[in-house]
Amino acid sequence: MRGECVSKDWMVRMPDREFEQLAANWWEFQRRTVGSRQERRALEQGQPAEVQAADDAVRAMVDAGGDAGVAFLRRLNDASPPHDDGETVGAGPLEDLLHEHGDSVVDAIELNARQSPSFARALSHAWLEKGHNTPAVEARLARWTRSRNPGS
Repeated sequence: MRGECVSKDWMVRMPDREFEQLAANWWEFQRRTVGSRQERRALEQGQPAEVQAADDAVRAMVDAGGDAGVAFLRRLNDASPPHDDGETVGAGPLEDLLHEHGDSVVDAIELNARQSPSFARALSHAWLEKGHNTPAVEARLARWTRSRNPGS
C-alpha cells in the first residue's frame, strides 16, 4: 500500500469489520517486530503481506496528516492489546504525526486528548524535540507530551 494514494476520509470512516482487521494486522506487525528471528526476517521481506499492508496503511495516514490522521490514530490506539497503555501508538505513529504535522493537528490532538483518557496516555509516550514545531504549538503540547532538546 505504500506509495499508493490513501483516502484519509475512507480510512477514518472504514467499516468496523475492515478497521478491526486492519488494526489486528497492524498490532500483529508490532508484535512481530520484537518476535522471533524468523518473524523479523519475514517482515523484512514484506511477509505476511496483510500485516505489511496494515503497517503501510498506518504510515500513509501519518504521512497524510490532518484531523483525519488524528482520529484514525485514536481509533487504532483504542484497538490496542491489554497492557499496552498507549505506548506503541504514542511512541510510534502518533509521535511521527506530531513531528510531521504538529502545527496543523494541534487542535485535533488537544480535543482528542481531552475526550479520551487512553489517547492522552498514548500522547504521554510521544517525545517532541524542542524547536521542531512552533513555540506556540510546543507550549500547547507540553501538557500532553515529553520533550527534549536536540542533541541531548
